[in-house]
Amino acid sequence: MLPRSSRWRTFPWAPPFFPAALGIGVISLLMGAFVPALRAQARSSQPDPPAVEAVKLMVQHEISDHRKAQPSHAFRFLSVERSARTGGHLWTEEVVEVDGGLLRRLVAIDGKPLSAVQQAEEDRRLQRLAEDPGAFAEANQSREKDESRVTKVLERMPQEFLFQYDGEENGCRRIAYRPNPGYQADSFEDRVVHNMAGFVDIQEPSMRLCSVSGHLVKTVDFGWGLLGHVSQGSGFSLDRVQVEPSVWRSTVLKMDFDGAILFFKSISRSQHTVRSDFQPIPVNLNLKQAVALSLPSAEP
Repeated sequence: MLPRSSRWRTFPWAPPFFPAALGIGVISLLMGAFVPALRAQARSSQPDPPAVEAVKLMVQHEISDHRKAQPSHAFRFLSVERSARTGGHLWTEEVVEVDGGLLRRLVAIDGKPLSAVQQAEEDRRLQRLAEDPGAFAEANQSREKDESRVTKVLERMPQEFLFQYDGEENGCRRIAYRPNPGYQADSFEDRVVHNMAGFVDIQEPSMRLCSVSGHLVKTVDFGWGLLGHVSQGSGFSLDRVQVEPSVWRSTVLKMDFDGAILFFKSISRSQHTVRSDFQPIPVNLNLKQAVALSLPSAEP
């Protein structure tokens, strides 16, 4: 997480170590050795439900949360991204969630804070957005369409893939997935998704998505390759964290797709985004309030 007080640097730290802590360390090591074994033994005594059932429950929770008519939480956070949108540069942005999309304020490029002239131009750009809600909505249209596509991908996931439990990862249950040969894809987009294999991690017992990753097991052509393709080995990963009880947000997105066509408009073929420093803010801010809150010195 990037500290808000010194936004472009991270400061390593380490707790002081005292000899008296040695006994505690030994106990911790023993607990680390025995507790996972006891958990595994307890789990093995009760048969796991089919992995696909866990995926179905996760999908239900994620879609239900996404389709809430009225958002119950909103956040301000820091985003660091390198993508086609940033022209290949590393952009650091203050982001404010508002009804209808994300309001972004650029604060640094390639680790260097904006100059006074650049800050003034960014202020003018945001002021124009605040005075023209239609322009803001248009700027977020691609994101809304992509979110709709993600929802469709989640809905089809239990049918498109075969699942198998594959241990634990960072406290979440890991499930491996691979293409279901009995599934018939009905579009180019669907064919790309269906030819993925990877892992999905689910937090129990809330059954929320911790992370998902995948790669194309073979090249997918569109129009016999004349109209486009996505190459074998192309892949992605997405990490999510619980920022408040029952509230989850995406923190890391990596995309590496090699191909002539891709159906996500607001996501680049090559993209790495890291989000951090989530701070709750009032729900349903208007654009002028969001612009003011996007200032690095502003308090939530």
